[in-house]
Amino acid sequence: MKKWLLGIGALTLSFSLAACSSDSSSSNEKSSSSKTSSLSAEDQFKKDAKSYAYEKVNSAGIKKGTKIVIEGDVTYADNVNDDGDTVSKNVEFTVSKNSDGSEVYTVSNKSADKFKLNDTVKIYGTYEGRAEGSALPKVKAVYVDKIDKEKEQAKQDAALKEQFEKTGEGDIEGLGHVKDIGIGYNDEVGIDGKDTPIKPVTMGSMKLYINSVDVLEIQPDADAKSLYFNDQDKVRAIVVDMKAENTSSKDVTFDPNQAVIVTNTGEQLESEMGLMGDVGGDFLGKVKKEGQAWWILKDNSKDITSLKMIISPPSDAKTYEDLGSEKRLDFNILSFEEAKKKDSN
Repeated sequence: MKKWLLGIGALTLSFSLAACSSDSSSSNEKSSSSKTSSLSAEDQFKKDAKSYAYEKVNSAGIKKGTKIVIEGDVTYADNVNDDGDTVSKNVEFTVSKNSDGSEVYTVSNKSADKFKLNDTVKIYGTYEGRAEGSALPKVKAVYVDKIDKEKEQAKQDAALKEQFEKTGEGDIEGLGHVKDIGIGYNDEVGIDGKDTPIKPVTMGSMKLYINSVDVLEIQPDADAKSLYFNDQDKVRAIVVDMKAENTSSKDVTFDPNQAVIVTNTGEQLESEMGLMGDVGGDFLGKVKKEGQAWWILKDNSKDITSLKMIISPPSDAKTYEDLGSEKRLDFNILSFEEAKKKDSN
C-alpha cells in the first residue's frame, strides 16, 4: 500500500486548506499584458479587482472607487424576488466572510447576476466608503459569481493533498501548521510501500483496516490550541486512519479507537477522548465505521522510530464475552523523506 498520506488528506476535524489562493498572475504578467485588449469588459474588471484585508477596508484604508473582490455568504437582503429568494437588482444586501457573522460588508447590487440568500458568492465591485447610518464598509457589486461549495472544497482538498505529498507540511484551517514527521509501515496490514491493497486484521467477526499511521507535529492556531491541545504551542500526535466492519449479524462492541499505543521512546498512550473519531462502540449487525483517532505524545523532543498498537478484542454487546484475542501491531516509522524514497521504489 503506497497511500501513506491518506490520513493527511482525510483529517476529520473539518480542516481545510487555509490561504490556498496565492497571486500567480506575476509569472504570466508579460504574456497576459499583450492580451489585455482582447479581454471582455467583465474579464478586464475582474482582472483589475483586488482582495484587501477586511481591517484595511473597514478603516477606509483604500480610496473610494477602488476595484475590490470580496467573498462570503449572503446573509440578508432588503428585497428578494418571489422565485425563491433571488436577490433583486438595485437593492442592498449583506455579505459575511466568516461563519460566526464577522467581517460583514453592505453591498449595493448593481449586477445582473442571479444569486439567492444564503448563497456563497464572490463579488467584484467598487469600494464606496461607509454604508449610510452604518459602521459597515460598503461595496457596489458589478459582478456576482456564485461559488459551488462542494467544488471549492474539492479544489482545496486537492491542493492540500498535493502540498503534503510534495513537502509533508502545510497550513490547515481550524488546526494550524501541520508537518508530517513520521509515517508508519506494517506488512501485515498492507502498508508496505507497494501498490497492494490494505489487508484486514480479523478479530472475531470484526475486520479492521488500518489505512495509515502518521506522526504529526502541529503548531495549533488559537481555537485548536484551546479546544484540542490544552493550550500547548506545539504538539506531536499519532494519527491512525482506519475502518472497522462487523461481518456478523450479531451485535458486537469493538473499540479500536481506544487502542493503547506504546512508542520506542517509552511512552504508553491512551487515545484522546475528544479526538477518538467514530471507529468504535457498538456495531449492531453488519455495520461499517471509518474515521481517525489521535494519541497525543507527552514528549515533543524525541523522534518516534517504531510503535506498537495494542487493540482489545471485540465482545458480544449483550453478554460482554470476548469474541477473539487481543491484537498487537508493530509499525516501523520512517521520516517523510525516507517514506517518499521507499514508495518510489
